[in-house]
Amino acid sequence: MPCDALVKRISVIMPTITGREESRERMAQAYRDRSDGYLIEVISPKDYPNWPASCNVGQKRAHGSIFAFGSDDLEPLAGWADAMVECLERGELPAPQVWNWHLKGLPADLAVDGPPGSIPAFTRVVALTRDMAKAIGPWPEIDYYADNWVSDKARTLGWETRVTAGYNFIHHWHQHGRLDAGNWKSRSLPRYNAERVKLGLPPVNG
Repeated sequence: MPCDALVKRISVIMPTITGREESRERMAQAYRDRSDGYLIEVISPKDYPNWPASCNVGQKRAHGSIFAFGSDDLEPLAGWADAMVECLERGELPAPQVWNWHLKGLPADLAVDGPPGSIPAFTRVVALTRDMAKAIGPWPEIDYYADNWVSDKARTLGWETRVTAGYNFIHHWHQHGRLDAGNWKSRSLPRYNAERVKLGLPPVNG
């Protein structure tokens, strides 16, 4: 059950694009069905240039005390909200365990992020209190690395990122509109590194 220290309304900010309406509704319903004890507000800015641009818009519309940033093909599993809130109350950003397509075998990024309790480079499913979001500010609107930047900025403010048991999701990899092909990642790296330098952090190789 939710802790009393935070208001129980969660704003789920779920960017979407035309052509993913069915997937978006299934994910939104999963948040509603698997968040016992919480009031869920789903905000879905549509057809913005990229995910962080949409997240920036969603933050401005959100009414909750917690902002949970998802996507229209990312399914939360039971217990996700309690795990998230407990981590945020400790003053840390929760990093998830994510399975691809179905809940079977080990989490997809276990080798990179580590088991629960580990400190990964960044959180793949961002969640922030309203106060954290205000302090972190608008995200750089780049096709990749915006979630990396959120953990970077949070660390400069004293908030670590930690892999959190129970903060679990299934990524269904909806193919419509994906930017996985081509050189989108390498094209975003110089901008990401420029943002890291602004934070007083060294550039990375990707």
